Amino acid sequence: MRVWVSGAGGFTGRPLVRALEASGHVVCASKADCRDGEAVGQEIGAFDPNALIHLAAISQPQHQPVEDFYRVNVVGTSHVLAAAQSLSDVHQVILASSATVYGAAAQSHAILSEAAIAQPVGHYALSKFAMEQLAHAYPDLPILIVRPFNYTGPGQSEAFLFGKIAIHLGRGASVLELGNLALARDFTWLDDVVKVYVSCINTSAPLRGLCNVCSGVAQSLEDLVAALVRHVDASVQVTSNGALHRGAEIPRLAGDTTHLHALIGTVPRALKVEMLLEMVDAARRSERMGD
Repeated sequence: MRVWVSGAGGFTGRPLVRALEASGHVVCASKADCRDGEAVGQEIGAFDPNALIHLAAISQPQHQPVEDFYRVNVVGTSHVLAAAQSLSDVHQVILASSATVYGAAAQSHAILSEAAIAQPVGHYALSKFAMEQLAHAYPDLPILIVRPFNYTGPGQSEAFLFGKIAIHLGRGASVLELGNLALARDFTWLDDVVKVYVSCINTSAPLRGLCNVCSGVAQSLEDLVAALVRHVDASVQVTSNGALHRGAEIPRLAGDTTHLHALIGTVPRALKVEMLLEMVDAARRSERMGD
């Protein structure tokens, strides 16, 4: 199959392109700026894919200016869908949304299923929810909207919790200055999320609708961080900086895996300390190489 991937140079996109190619697909790692409708249309039209995976997004909730969330996450997606609509043989379109669209719904749902009514809070979540609504304008396209919960892995940037921790521990830091750890999150592993995308592309019949990507297990961030530090260097001091807190946050987020398992027969594993140790080792190697 010919698969077009946006955000191909990003944290998820790089391993996804490798996994798709290993699975026998021909991949176009998009170089077009999704905000440029003409460039997106030309690239997709020339490649003529059978499947499209749209990952490109502004994904850091603290990003400024906030208008970028809508220019990239909403308008950019509209350009991708318009180009896909013009293709003659599309087996699958996957749009990467986010579990943050559930927002305040998490306060009344211990486990969030796709049936929960989204109540997004903040510009990132709002832009992702608006992106999801665009799918209704393209009823003829086989669109699957995935809502990944938190996930991490080697190469994640310092803008994200475990990316920051791995990089700082890899440098031999004696202090970790972090935000609010009094939260529970459904964290999974990058490789498992990539396998979900590939499995969705490899299905015999097109998939449609919404689907969580999660483990179904909410874990204490404080406990995960403490366990990692004990394994790496128990003398490292973990401190909380109020300036790094993200304002009002949902205390607990966990997703229902039922639908994902029904679609592809498997779900991502819950994050383990052994996985986080791989990130620290990767960060150490990168530090030694001066990358």
